[in-house]
Amino acid sequence: MFAFTHLFALCLGFLTFMHSRASPLTFLPFPADVQRSLPVNFTIAALNITLPNTNSTGAPMVLGQDGATGGAQLEVLSTWNSFPYNDFPALSLFGGQLRAFTKRGEWITNATAPSRGQPLGWLTSRLYHTTATDYSVVPVYGLNLAKYVLAADERADLWSLCSWKGPRGQTTVVFDVSASPPNSGYDIADCYGVWLIVIPTLPAHSK
Repeated sequence: MFAFTHLFALCLGFLTFMHSRASPLTFLPFPADVQRSLPVNFTIAALNITLPNTNSTGAPMVLGQDGATGGAQLEVLSTWNSFPYNDFPALSLFGGQLRAFTKRGEWITNATAPSRGQPLGWLTSRLYHTTATDYSVVPVYGLNLAKYVLAADERADLWSLCSWKGPRGQTTVVFDVSASPPNSGYDIADCYGVWLIVIPTLPAHSK
């Protein structure tokens, strides 16, 4: 009975969202549904939850360049349309750690800890790597396109796409734009909420 009630409540919440785009989605997963590891590799697509989508699968996402520091390269999760390269075609989730793999299958890239009002950042280095374990996936019942959406701090409803100002500005994923700092580099009024859809590809790379 509990399982049926659980499923019905989540389906009802999704249908309510689909028929009411005026208010942001409040997604409150049951703790037992949050998974910190997946047995497959995947890519990510950003599905608009506030405006009609131009397609049924969402915008494909890649790791866009975001500068460098001593011994490391920095990336952000950006739309392929704003950064049309894909040097990390496979992602994985293991123990809350969000990992990216090169075209050769090399693992030297990890997502950094989520920071409210900031892009979803990544660090690539052969010298050291981040140990952030704040990521998980949450099942979405009633969504035919995918089984899981990405969450940070067990929240799947705080992602937005924001366009950064200036030349070669990328459209990147930001966590909790309501906490946007002054001079953030993007206009919060132009941001819109998204679900980060997990699209399975191949069996996960070895740890």
